[in-house]
Amino acid sequence: MYVDDLPPITGYVLGKPPAPIVDLNYFKRSSHWGRMPHSHDYIQFLIVTRGEMTLLVDGEEQVLRAGEASLIMPGIEHELFSDFGYEQVGANIRLGDDDDLMGVMGLIKAHIKTTAVMKHICLAEQVDNFISLMTNSSAVARAKACLMMNQALIESVENLVYGDKERFDAKLSGYIEAHLEDRLTAQSMAAFFHLSVSQLERLSRKYFGMGVVALYNQKRMVQARVLLSNSDLSVGEIARRTGFGEMTNFSNFFTKNMGMSPSSFRRFKR
Repeated sequence: MYVDDLPPITGYVLGKPPAPIVDLNYFKRSSHWGRMPHSHDYIQFLIVTRGEMTLLVDGEEQVLRAGEASLIMPGIEHELFSDFGYEQVGANIRLGDDDDLMGVMGLIKAHIKTTAVMKHICLAEQVDNFISLMTNSSAVARAKACLMMNQALIESVENLVYGDKERFDAKLSGYIEAHLEDRLTAQSMAAFFHLSVSQLERLSRKYFGMGVVALYNQKRMVQARVLLSNSDLSVGEIARRTGFGEMTNFSNFFTKNMGMSPSSFRRFKR
């Protein structure tokens, strides 16, 4: 038998962090704790740090163990319970606030409609430090706790939306290759993926070892070399198809990177 809303053995709530976060929290729930079906007007992000907790949504149970997290969207009715007790840290977040948490709120709005469960959240391994910072009276310590939670949220949403390395590689590579002639910018690519420019740069460097504009230029040069070597297209048309527009811009960029002009490269390859 579960006791609805049984108070936690211990708990702490840090209110008034930077928007859009409403609060940060830590709770230690007792055995046979549970909460009957309910919903919130905010996003509930919680990370299980010890024990295990069961989340029930639409008749489907998901068990969260240490290192796993859930992201429950506003208005979604859900139930929580635990046989043997568990501990959690988490944050409640207003979805409609102007502060976008470096683009992560745009990702949530675009891709997450109900409830998501994520695994292997790094903050679970640093929970003692997080709780110490959160309960410290120092403004600097509390700011560090907010940064740790922000990073955990970004990590969770990034993994949920983009999956593993291969999936993100394929999406970003495929998008760039399909839009070589569109004169892509970091801003336009970030907007397509619902990311801030800094987030996209970080992902591109993580997965490709270079910034996203450098990746775009690399793919343009590969395509240019292929077309110069294997087609009879004019240099001007190749400039257009690789997003340089004017032939002069293409010729200067190609010469700087290859040490020879496009026409010289074509003669060399043939």
